[in-house]
Amino acid sequence: WMGTLSVFDRQIDRWMMPETRVAISDAHIMSLDSLSPRLQDHTGPGTKNWWLNFPEPRTPIADLWYQDLSGDYHGPVLFDPVTGEQLPEPQTLGGSGFIFPFHFNLHLRWFDIGYWLVGFAGMTMLVLLISGVIIHRKIFADFFTFRAERKLPRSSLDLHNLTGVVGLPFHIVITLSGLIIFTYIYFPSMSGIAYAEVDNPYQVLQDETQDLFSRPALGKSADLASLDTMIREANARWNGAGIRTVSVHHPGDANSYVRINRGNLDAIPRHLGAIYFDGPTGAVLHTADTPLPVKMVERFIVGLHFIQFEHWTLRWIYFVLGLSGCVMIATGYVYWLETRRKRHAALGLPGVRIVEGLAVGAVSGIIIATLTFFVANRLLPPGASFAGQDRAALEI
Repeated sequence: WMGTLSVFDRQIDRWMMPETRVAISDAHIMSLDSLSPRLQDHTGPGTKNWWLNFPEPRTPIADLWYQDLSGDYHGPVLFDPVTGEQLPEPQTLGGSGFIFPFHFNLHLRWFDIGYWLVGFAGMTMLVLLISGVIIHRKIFADFFTFRAERKLPRSSLDLHNLTGVVGLPFHIVITLSGLIIFTYIYFPSMSGIAYAEVDNPYQVLQDETQDLFSRPALGKSADLASLDTMIREANARWNGAGIRTVSVHHPGDANSYVRINRGNLDAIPRHLGAIYFDGPTGAVLHTADTPLPVKMVERFIVGLHFIQFEHWTLRWIYFVLGLSGCVMIATGYVYWLETRRKRHAALGLPGVRIVEGLAVGAVSGIIIATLTFFVANRLLPPGASFAGQDRAALEI
């Protein structure tokens, strides 16, 4: 349910954050040089690095994030890309800040327990999908069979089979790719085995497979060269593919450097390329156009899962097939309950009551909770707080 809603998380953001509904033309290119004074209000001497996400069709605003010297992250700070004005704080996490993270970590960050719970559920889902194919010997017949007039167990099983078969390739791809995305959490020893003699094996693995560049600060001050000039250089090298992110490391330092990430609206893989510039001079330091082959495969799988590229037809197909998965799960609950209700009652077994509670909570409960989340967004006044909780927390 949450993954399906995440297909349109940016649109949900626009609905829940009216102040971010900014009109912007496709031809507009945001000027960071003119935005620089406002950026410096948040990225002063106490900043380790900062990055700005450029506007896209589904996100017509620019959002700034920054990390202080202690390692803490701050943001987002929102800007109108046309006027350069800072926008009011949204006071809501919206779709991309609450619904999207909920679908892969349940917002349970203690010892990454949320990732592990979702990973276990994902692995179970994958096993069920494969075993479901094996036990359905009449899988094509089930595709064309739905007997709505029959009793509830039979009609729910027909609908379960129908939605399962229709969305089977999609469900397998999405479930498997979701597990692959967090391989480094589930199998952290992989990088440790390959890079046993280094202090941070995972970071070295990322540096080598993605061809990353970094260098330490010198401790000497220096001004930053024109970011607009660097952006034009990057755009020219990428034949106008667009910019996704501009990040500045060690701002104000003589050894500062700028990383510009290519936009990926025209391609499935995430993070197709980056160019690194010397901060004080604007000279090109390093170009990382294409990751190593294995990393490229992973980037393709990640991109297929996240669907951040522009393809509205496919986006709606993702959404409909995601909902079909919800129906498949709900009808699976109904069939299981209705075929065991009388027998469990006769034997005095508690299974039906337990599963019934799970079904009500997992199906109707999460739908009601989501609708309440949306209603709260409209009813809570700006600046609302209660018991030390701000407005965004009260919505959740």
